[in-house]
This record gives sequence, C-alpha cells and structure tokens, in this order.
Amino acid sequence: MREFNGKRLNEARFYNSLSITKLASELGISKQMVSKYENSNAQPSSDVLFNIIKILGFPADFYFDVDKFSHEEMGTFYRSSLNVPKKLRSPASTLINAISIYRNYLETYLDFPDLPLINKADLNDISGYNYEQIAMDLRSVLGLKNQPIQDMGKLLESRGFIASFIPKENNKIDAFSQYKTINNSSYFIIFIKNSSFFRNQFSLAHELSHWYLHGNYYLSSDNYTKDEKREIENQANNLAASFLLPREPFINDFRNLKNDSINNLLTLKLKWKVSLSSIVTRIYNLKLISYNRYLSLEKQISARKFRKKEPYDDMYKMNFSSLQEGTKLLVDNGIIRYQEIPDAISKNYGINYGSRLLSEVTGVKEDLFVNSNPITLKKNIKKQKSKFI
Repeated sequence: MREFNGKRLNEARFYNSLSITKLASELGISKQMVSKYENSNAQPSSDVLFNIIKILGFPADFYFDVDKFSHEEMGTFYRSSLNVPKKLRSPASTLINAISIYRNYLETYLDFPDLPLINKADLNDISGYNYEQIAMDLRSVLGLKNQPIQDMGKLLESRGFIASFIPKENNKIDAFSQYKTINNSSYFIIFIKNSSFFRNQFSLAHELSHWYLHGNYYLSSDNYTKDEKREIENQANNLAASFLLPREPFINDFRNLKNDSINNLLTLKLKWKVSLSSIVTRIYNLKLISYNRYLSLEKQISARKFRKKEPYDDMYKMNFSSLQEGTKLLVDNGIIRYQEIPDAISKNYGINYGSRLLSEVTGVKEDLFVNSNPITLKKNIKKQKSKFI
C-alpha cells in the first residue's frame, strides 16, 4: 500500500489559496488533523481522500507519488510586490514545476530552441549601466534589429524561453519568472497575468530583462532589503522600456508626429506594440516632453478611463503555443495520445498534476487530457464482419 504524501497535500492546499482552517472546514475535520496529514503523521480515510480530490482538483495519484526527478531553482523574480508571502510563492512554484516538467517530458521526443548564451553581469555593476546600450546588446543577443517587436510571446518561444499565463485563481501576482533545472536541463520560465496584448508585451520584456540582468541571482526576502529589491525591479523596467522602444528610431518617430496629442501618440502604440501608458512614460524619460506636459498626458489618460482599457487593446491577442504545438506533434505522429500524457508524466517523474493544471500551463484543452471513453479495442483484434449482421 502506497503512503500518503503529506507534502503534496500542502502544495495543493496552497495552490488553491486555502488556509488549514478553511480546508478543515470544507472537509468537516479538525485543522489539527489536516496538519497531521500534511506532516505525514496520519493517512486520510477513503471518504476524506475523496473530498480532498474533489475540493483541491488534483488526482489521487498526486497525493501518493514521490518525486522521480532532480530539480533546482536558480532564481525567482516576482513583479506584484517587494515581499511576496508564501501563500503566493507556493502556487507560483507549483506552476513552474508543472510547466518545466512538461517541457522536459516533451524533450524526450522533440527538439526545442536552446536559450541564447550570454555573459551574465555582476549585479553590483548594473546600477551604472547605460540602459540604451544594454538594450541594444540584448537585441543583438536575440538576433534583432531596431524594429518594433510584433509579438514578444512568439519571440521568446522561438528563442527557447517557456511562457504561459497565470491562471485566474492565482493572479494576485502580476508576473514572475524563474531559472529552473529539471534532470540537468535548464529553463527560463515566465508567467504573466493575461492582460491586453500591449501590456503583455511589457510584462514579458520586464521578465526577459530579469533573465538578462539578474538571472544568476535568487531573490527572496532573506537575501535583499526592500530598497535593493525595488532597485532590481526598476532596473528591469528601465531595460524593458529601452528594449521595446529603442532610443533612436523611437525618437525619430515621435519627432515626426504633428504634435504630442493622445491621438497621435496612439499611432506610436500601433507601430511599436506597446501600451499608451508606457509610451508616455518613455517620452518623458527621454526628455522629449516637460514634466508638466507629462502630468497633463497622465491626467488625460485617467480622464478617458484608459487605465483599465486603452484604444486598440482588442486588436491583437497573445498566445503561447510551443507546448501546445509540441504536444500535438507527438499525438499526430502516434507517439502518445493526449489522455495518456498525465499518466506518462506520473510514471517518469512521480507526479500527476491532472488534466486541469496541465491544461492551464500548456494551453491544451483540458478535455483532451481526460480519457472520456474507457472502452477500447482489444490488442491484436483483426477487423472482421460480425456474424450478427
């Protein structure tokens, strides 16, 4: 009989943002008993286990498997706040583990692009950097010219990065990214909150900037002060703006406008695929407008209610497709069926995330991972006409 893995219950509870008290109430047991389960000092009855599966949304195997893979975290960056509590870090960790394991599984059969090679800078030296120059260096590393980036998602996936949207139930963090090693294969994974295409562009550029500037540093509340972490976030913001809106061509486009009205600035949004809010900040930081004009434009953005939704936001939609397309490639070539993938990952990695979570991180429709028809043809049965027809 397999032993109940209490750590997995703790992980599932945090992923669902439930306190011990809340989960205990929903299970109809004491919080002390939930604590015993999580510390592997007691095993839930079949009835309690059934309710755990129903409430938390992870399959039974998830709670009885043990890890069959080696892994290491090499740096995590959170964008929502300077101090991210465990109740938010834990769901992020689950998402990163799930998507990196899935990618590692696909690489058993498929070749993905390798991450670009860079010489990582010393964090202590970054504060003196010229962000305009470092943005050009980053574009060179990625093989880009000084042109608008049409789709950051497609760009990153074509360069070996893994990207996905944060599920709605875990969207208290705006974005996060991490260097992750699974079975000696290294990945840089980015999760962002699904906003407008134009805001997604900046979120991805921000996390890319962490990769380029800070990828060899692990950020936690124990390692850096608030001021240091604030500076790290400012560095990523500065590089993201310079990367998306390179100085010389962007200045030329701005100066070719008849004036700096909101309507004219929106033409820059359409060309450079960056939000109006980011464009206004950029032209001020480049000293193309005065502080008073900057304040005036900011007030106009607020008055027109553009903080929540800007013009043209519905014109484009961002999708992450590399894992979805990789999965389809396996299925189309007869290597595996969709519904067999959760069990295959469980067998090879000792962890069965189930259909819901795998769907959330890969973009594959959840019902494809579910074996809705348990009746199958016996092996080696030859097709023959029934004697009853």
